[in-house]
Amino acid sequence: MKKIGILTFHRSINYGAVLQAYALKSVITKLGAHCNIIDYKNQYIDEINRVKLFDFNSSKSFINGILTYAAKKEKYEKFVEFREKYLVDEERDLDISTLNQRQNYYDAYITGSDQVWNYGLSNFDKTYFLDFVSDSKKKYSYAASFGFLEIPKDYINKYRELLGNFNKISVREEQGKKIVNSLLQKKVPVVQDPTLLLNVNEWIEAFRISKNNNPKKYILLYLMIPEPNIVKFTEELAKETGYEIIYITDRIARNIKATFARTVSPVEWLELFLNATYIVTNSFHGVAFSINFNKNFFMGLLPSPANVNSRLENIINIFGLKERQIGIGNKIDIGNVIDYDPINRILSDAREQSMAYLKTIISDTDE
Repeated sequence: MKKIGILTFHRSINYGAVLQAYALKSVITKLGAHCNIIDYKNQYIDEINRVKLFDFNSSKSFINGILTYAAKKEKYEKFVEFREKYLVDEERDLDISTLNQRQNYYDAYITGSDQVWNYGLSNFDKTYFLDFVSDSKKKYSYAASFGFLEIPKDYINKYRELLGNFNKISVREEQGKKIVNSLLQKKVPVVQDPTLLLNVNEWIEAFRISKNNNPKKYILLYLMIPEPNIVKFTEELAKETGYEIIYITDRIARNIKATFARTVSPVEWLELFLNATYIVTNSFHGVAFSINFNKNFFMGLLPSPANVNSRLENIINIFGLKERQIGIGNKIDIGNVIDYDPINRILSDAREQSMAYLKTIISDTDE
């Protein structure tokens, strides 16, 4: 059995990051390879995700740190538990020197999914470009995302060098395809985020999620960054429907009447999405799971100065769901239920194409 190692942002305290890692590992395993998430420890990412009791950046952040510490610590521990139970099967806390020594340990290395090629998220850690692997035949990407529209001029030559010796490249967004083509004059496939490769029943079975666990209908609000227009939209939706709002956040939020879910685990997060009547989000994976679970959802863009909205716009364009984007002054039409029949057909076709790409990686390792 061939061994495949995945490098991704699995140590992030981010629901989408850990669930896409689980999905990719699960799918590759089902395709007949031995697959493991390489527990590479990027110090920059680990520091960002470290739970701080005292934050001295400002008086506001200092007070906020004290008030939210207990909830954030509990949430952090649930993520660590998920990582150790479902993602990492072998050695833990690896650094780059260890990876250099073990580059022949796997028959193939895959970087992705997630924004592994966004230099700002990892302090431009070249490990996510598999620079430690000397044999280019072993280097692959799956649904790698840049997270931005174009590469800054100062980074172009380095990106070209790093991406130039991959065996196969696939990206998650059309914009990523354009970036790779501009760098390498090479057309690469756009594939689906790993979370979309597992259907709703596979997610339910994987974690024994309870369907309709909450007898009350509710609107689920999940924001990567709070945005006043989205919050207002959610409040108006609650007023129109009479449904309560459940807000997944570990922030101190006093600007909305809601039940706050501050310490949910990745599995509990899935359950909240599965059982929601409506979902309002500005998260890429919030949108991805809403579509995969056939939910009525609304999507808002991330507020300025965020520059990663291309991935949000890309996913709703793929599935013809532009009308679900929240705009200033949007009128809520609660009777406008999404017809998922054509969307599920698009998803099924895209899933097959993405699986076919993964099969080529496994077949390459058999040669």
